[in-house]
Amino acid sequence: MGTVLPHQDAWTRARDRYTEDLTEEEKGMFNEASVEKVFYDASAAEKKHAASSKTRHLSSKLDPFVTAIEQYGEAIDVYSNAYPLALSPLWGSVRIVLHLARAFGKYFEKLVDMFSSIGDILPRFRIYERLFSNHELLIQALSKVYVEIISFCTEAKRVFRDGQSSTSSRIAFKLAWKPFERQFGEQIERFRQHRKNVEKEAGLAHMIEAADSRAVVLHNQMQLEADRQVNERLRLLEALSTVDYAAKHQKIQRARYDGTGGWLLENEAFRTWKEDNKPACLRCSGIPGCGKTFLASRVIDELLVVSDPTKLHVVYYYCDYADSRTLQAKHLFEAIMKQLIMQSLVPTEVERQLRQSVIDEARVPGEALLQRSILSAIESFPGLYVIIDGLDECEKEARRDAIALIEAILVHNKAAIKTFVSCRDDEHILRSLDIYPCIHLSETMMATDINAFITGTVRSRVKSGELRIDSPALEGEIVAELVTKAHGMFLWVYLQLEELCEAPSELIGEVLRDLPEGLAETYRRILLKLQKSAWKTKIAAKAFKWIACAQRPLQIDELKEAIEHENSDTSWRNAASIGDEQLIRSFGALVCMDIEDRTIRFVHHTVLQFLFSSEEISPTFHFSQAQAHRFVGEMCVVYLSFSDFETSLTRRPPERKFQDTAIFQEGAMSTIPNVLGVGRSLFSIVYRFMGGKQATTGPTINHDRLLNTLHKPVKSIEPVSSILARKYRLLDYVVTYWDYHTKWLEEENTATWRSFRDLALNKSLPFEFRSWGLNEHHGSNGCTVCDPGSSDDASQELPFTTLIHYAAQIGHVPLLRLFRDEARLGLGGYLGHEHSRLMVFACFNDQADVVKYLLHGYAQYIDNPIFCEALYGAASWGLENTLCTLIPYASKWRINLSTALPNAIHQGNVSCAERLITAGARLDVSISEHQAALNAAMKGDLDSTIAMLIQRDQVNVIDLHDMVDVCNIGHVCDVAPKEHSEQVLRGLMLAASRGLTLTFNAMIHSGLPIDMGHFRKTVLYNAAESGYSRAIRHLLEHGYDVNAYTPSEFTNLDRLTALHLAAMSGHTGAVQILCEYGATVDAESEVYAYTSLHLAARNGHPDTVRKLLEYGADLYREDPDGWTPLDHAIEFNKKNTEICLRELGAKKGRGRRGSIARILLSGSY
Repeated sequence: MGTVLPHQDAWTRARDRYTEDLTEEEKGMFNEASVEKVFYDASAAEKKHAASSKTRHLSSKLDPFVTAIEQYGEAIDVYSNAYPLALSPLWGSVRIVLHLARAFGKYFEKLVDMFSSIGDILPRFRIYERLFSNHELLIQALSKVYVEIISFCTEAKRVFRDGQSSTSSRIAFKLAWKPFERQFGEQIERFRQHRKNVEKEAGLAHMIEAADSRAVVLHNQMQLEADRQVNERLRLLEALSTVDYAAKHQKIQRARYDGTGGWLLENEAFRTWKEDNKPACLRCSGIPGCGKTFLASRVIDELLVVSDPTKLHVVYYYCDYADSRTLQAKHLFEAIMKQLIMQSLVPTEVERQLRQSVIDEARVPGEALLQRSILSAIESFPGLYVIIDGLDECEKEARRDAIALIEAILVHNKAAIKTFVSCRDDEHILRSLDIYPCIHLSETMMATDINAFITGTVRSRVKSGELRIDSPALEGEIVAELVTKAHGMFLWVYLQLEELCEAPSELIGEVLRDLPEGLAETYRRILLKLQKSAWKTKIAAKAFKWIACAQRPLQIDELKEAIEHENSDTSWRNAASIGDEQLIRSFGALVCMDIEDRTIRFVHHTVLQFLFSSEEISPTFHFSQAQAHRFVGEMCVVYLSFSDFETSLTRRPPERKFQDTAIFQEGAMSTIPNVLGVGRSLFSIVYRFMGGKQATTGPTINHDRLLNTLHKPVKSIEPVSSILARKYRLLDYVVTYWDYHTKWLEEENTATWRSFRDLALNKSLPFEFRSWGLNEHHGSNGCTVCDPGSSDDASQELPFTTLIHYAAQIGHVPLLRLFRDEARLGLGGYLGHEHSRLMVFACFNDQADVVKYLLHGYAQYIDNPIFCEALYGAASWGLENTLCTLIPYASKWRINLSTALPNAIHQGNVSCAERLITAGARLDVSISEHQAALNAAMKGDLDSTIAMLIQRDQVNVIDLHDMVDVCNIGHVCDVAPKEHSEQVLRGLMLAASRGLTLTFNAMIHSGLPIDMGHFRKTVLYNAAESGYSRAIRHLLEHGYDVNAYTPSEFTNLDRLTALHLAAMSGHTGAVQILCEYGATVDAESEVYAYTSLHLAARNGHPDTVRKLLEYGADLYREDPDGWTPLDHAIEFNKKNTEICLRELGAKKGRGRRGSIARILLSGSY
């Protein structure tokens, strides 16, 4: 044991002291001492004196003593093995003393009594040592006890040794023994004192151990909690977008030509955007193919390198037409949130809400929750760069949602959030972001980059042999011609170089003289060239449709297999042996392949737009998105119907189990029909005959379970086995997405439709291919209300509930059409089922096409409560498309649309509320009844909601303050013009103070007879005094005078500017905005000639003091009484401000201290 080692020297000295006068025989006994020999010596002594003395069994007396020493020996076994003489002073000293005492019979018993008394004390010590083996002080106290034993044995040995020398010495021994005998009591007392010391140390050790145990438990609990949070965070990250934004960035980095975008980093607009410490947005726009994505990647690299991770952070996102997921607002929001979480920038409470959505509610966070979470998160860190590339490639709704997030981010004034957006000049984007600076990528700007790219690329291709030229002069001619006609388009240059590489050297000059103008003409020529080859035309037409609508980028092996088959095929055949490069060249440079992952994509998203929109090309290549999906859907059906996949194996639904209900419990008898396999109605006759109660029902069903399924992620299919995937390369894609592409199938009496029907309803394959699972009434997508053990006739007659619900969730109308003409499996039967939630499923998943199909053909099966639930849910969730579909049918169910309007307002769904109002809905109750709803609307878009209600004459602006009374207007009422209602000014002041721009403008233009000259001043002062930076910025942008003084009635004793009021109240952000808009930083109040710095100092606002000094405030400026800002801070006991001013070099003025007048006036500021 480690604690004994430091006492090795003490043991050695004790041993040497004890053995120094021993004979050789006694030394042998000392070295060979052991527990057994001690007992043997004691027994021998007892036998020797048994006849002449009354000595009792001495060995039994020694038992506790020897046992205690033996246990102590075990405690230092580790040390003993390394140092065998460690126990010699114990065993040896006891054995020698007993040996010597045998010659003095009557003293032997007393000696044994002494050892016995010591042995009564020792046993507990072993327990202490075992419990607290790591406590040094306790081990030291224990060691002192055993050292005391050695000391006693040493003294006893001396007495007995002297008694052996001679007869006369025996007399001396008797004389020496008596004082030694008296020492026995003292020795026992010392042992008792040692015991107290040991027990004291044991008590302390116990407290230490208890504290350590509590600390260990607490640490373990904290570690478990930390591990739990890490696991929950990982689950959250896994649930968020799977778009690999980092991999996309790395690909663009590798493709970017060295030096591209260097000029952008030196651009004045870019430097201002990057360096200003305030929220800002910078657009970068240009024509298609001019390299906007490469510039965005250069900006990302620049920010990642130069930004301080402790102060600024970077998140980015690429919208890529080749990956349809990236074009959805949901994935944009999820990717931004994912990066914020991975950089530990999300507050604990915000992350907890997201984890709750994923873990507790088993669903991916919705767009509204993600947007609120992002906005909440950015308030907690100092700065953020958000870079979004290709926003114009998104669909209209996704662009709208993304722009709404950008605008919401920019209005946050608590952090310097910078947004960089690269896109084309899309109308919607321009309309929304036109107030922000923009770098328009002109031909002049791009000249340096395009020249370097052309020169370097041509040289590289000539060197590699791709571009074959017969003279160096031709290389220069190629470069010159491309530079002249590129007009800043990198893509155009790339396409021309591809064409030049295919041309013989002698024809290159001719090609250069006939270069196409622009991308559209380039695409048209490439397609005309393809048409000259029937084979190329055939495979290109197929490939273009597959690439156009693929839900993930296809690998080249998958594409080869896809274009190999026809819709008339009945079995699989291997793809033709064609090389990758040969296949890519067959598409005329319109398609490219990623070398790393071998995925195929159009060279640019404008290729797809050209194929969709151009009517000048051959019908073979011209198609719509719906036509592409229909073609791919038909091929997926054909592929899954191949005879290669047919099998005799069939899938069975899981066996039904007996309900776990005791036979005599209430409702237990209702399980008997299920067990016997008879109908419930038949059994009820027998049951009534036997005297049973007809009303007896089964166990209570928890209807709340349905709620968890409304937004549950659609079940994903297990991946195809690797054995099948190696042979059938396209199978994995087809199995995963066949149900998506078949949404565009047209109902025709064709072989494809019959195969589709067979796949959906009947076919069995050796792998799982139905996303909805088994065709049954229950299951993951089936009815969650009915009891799976029930024998309800209606349930057993509806075996495709899982399919029906799945179709409603994803908007798959063709799947629903399969049941249109079925007498036995008609859709009406499913809608008429008492637990049917089909309509609700479709509405809550915003599948307007399904809703329209159900309302048009099956309205008679939809009851009033279901329609109401769908209508109110669509209004609450902001499902505008579905709401528009439902509104025309409201009168059929006699529903007043006004009852749905509060639902839309409550959630801040402006567009839904406006749709309802357009259809005739009215807020026909008092505003006070909607106060809670409008307060709740602050979670959504409060500004747009109230502005819309004002414009639609749904709200009386005079009562606006009653809706959202969220700030203290204070003395504003006192300055309202007498001829106008104080409520009008309250509402206007509220809108401006809250930064409700749209509401403010709507109120101003609502025809109120307000003295705007008076109001323009009053509202700015109130916003400055309250620190509403957004309102200040809005007011100043609309022409409010930043240096105007307050009306005389606004303050009691002095007239101030807005900067005075903001500085006096310590609103540093407001001070910064006012200074940015030209406020005179050293302007004096009209009565007391105080500057803003004087007022900030006397009111104790050191941060505001620093901000004013940044904008040039005079640190030494004296007021008329000779007081500097430092004098004001000292006079009014503002210690922190005083320290701040002294650190900045402030000095006292020449004014008189302690002015009574100034003290009396101190309450004015």
